[in-house]
Amino acid sequence: DALSSTNVDGLGTANSGGSATGDDAPLAVALGSSAGTGVDTTAGTDSSASFGADGTAGTAAANAGVAGDGAAIGDAIGSVDNEFASASGGVEATGAGAAADADAEAAFGDGAQTGSADSTTSLAGTGDATSLAEATGNDAPLATATGGVIAEGDGASA
Repeated sequence: DALSSTNVDGLGTANSGGSATGDDAPLAVALGSSAGTGVDTTAGTDSSASFGADGTAGTAAANAGVAGDGAAIGDAIGSVDNEFASASGGVEATGAGAAADADAEAAFGDGAQTGSADSTTSLAGTGDATSLAEATGNDAPLATATGGVIAEGDGASA
């Protein structure tokens, strides 16, 4: 098994990676990267990859969130040889009442691929917020969710 996990709460970056292989065995790799550029940002990733008697499997999950001013991104990949699952989430917001969240998950195993992407934005007052979540894998469609709001004025909301 190869496992990777990252987490950022506020300003900073985190990178993680793991791999597993053996004689005449496939290469399992799990990677994650997350970054935040504001004190009210969060980003995290989890990924895994494995092989064995039951076949190959992998997961990738990424999330990003911001409340107020800042940006955050999370990217995760789990792969075994030519099979992979990839997930990413990114958000950006300006304004005290702005908020954005992005979550994505992808997986493979048992001959099937799954993926989901969720994106939310909100705004109270003057500012803007955008979010993007994507999930995919080899031979899998791309699941994408995007959101964006812009508002001006003390009583404005979106």
